[in-house]
Amino acid sequence: MVTLYALSYALLSPVIAAAAAHWPRKRLQLAGLAVLVWERLRYDWSDPDRVVMTTTDSSVWGGRSSDTYTFTRLPDGTTDLDAVVVREGKNIMGGVLGFVLGTIGRRVLEKAFANTIKAIEARNGAAREGGAS
Repeated sequence: MVTLYALSYALLSPVIAAAAAHWPRKRLQLAGLAVLVWERLRYDWSDPDRVVMTTTDSSVWGGRSSDTYTFTRLPDGTTDLDAVVVREGKNIMGGVLGFVLGTIGRRVLEKAFANTIKAIEARNGAAREGGAS
């Protein structure tokens, strides 16, 4: 007897391979991982200087998993952002993913986050300069 999984794998693998043949390997791996990882969050916006996102359900995270972003307005008009991410794996995949993100992935994610902040600052700086003239 052929299972639905085996049948879909046999039929879709060549289609997916052909469609993703031009993708960079890293992007393809991240896309594959994204299919396997999902998360449902509860947002707490009650404090205007802090946002807390608590995981209520997830394929890999459980326990006290959450994200807390604290905003501190500075006298020069900028904002300091402090991000605290807590991840507790609820299964083997969550444990491995948590370990990788906490060690190797931490540098990559910090760099990506810093680049995002720089891009926002550059865009806002350009908007301020354009509006001032």
